[in-house]
Amino acid sequence: MTSKTIKYLSLYFILSLLAWPTFAMQNRLLECLGHEELLIHQGKTTGPIYYLNQEFINSVSSISDIDIKDSYYATVCHNKVFTPSVALLKTLLLHGEDVFDYSNLDLTIPTDAFKKTTAQSLLKQVPHIWFSYLASLLTFSEAPDCFNKEIPEVSYFQERYKYLEEDYRVEQLMNDDKKIKSIFEKLTHLESIVKKCRRYVVDPKERILKQKSNLESK
Repeated sequence: MTSKTIKYLSLYFILSLLAWPTFAMQNRLLECLGHEELLIHQGKTTGPIYYLNQEFINSVSSISDIDIKDSYYATVCHNKVFTPSVALLKTLLLHGEDVFDYSNLDLTIPTDAFKKTTAQSLLKQVPHIWFSYLASLLTFSEAPDCFNKEIPEVSYFQERYKYLEEDYRVEQLMNDDKKIKSIFEKLTHLESIVKKCRRYVVDPKERILKQKSNLESK
């Protein structure tokens, strides 16, 4: 199956989901992420936001019977700074399980208890989603060293994940809300940071010509 076919199938799934009002109403977070995916497809956007959106659509689909609290829904889906996927990542990192609304569940019923367990399983995936997102940002910038200078907290988390993963649970590596908030604050300027860093990227052909020129001048 080609990547183009997968994209069309994914788009078909979201369109089908939005075509069923009852289902969409019961899964407003998934609907929100679905609208974001449509915009991504329309804008032919790739990179970190595309993969983050796909990651969350797959994860949230598994907890479609669980809603998020109204205050968090507004923070995620009506965010004036970040897209829903990025806002959701930030919200889950900082607030964890408090994001979910279990008020309609009867935890004495096995099926409802299982739904809560599934939501908790999603939370355990969040640190991995976070580290993948950071890695994709570095790749997207095309100049990781520059990007780390602009947002040094990214390097901090990457180093912890690389060297301490075997000694600590992944959740423990995330135990620094101050640095997480700092990263997201700086990500409000992502476009200008990436633009600045890409100026340091030299095309291989230009590098060869410059080296040749320097040799000839000697």
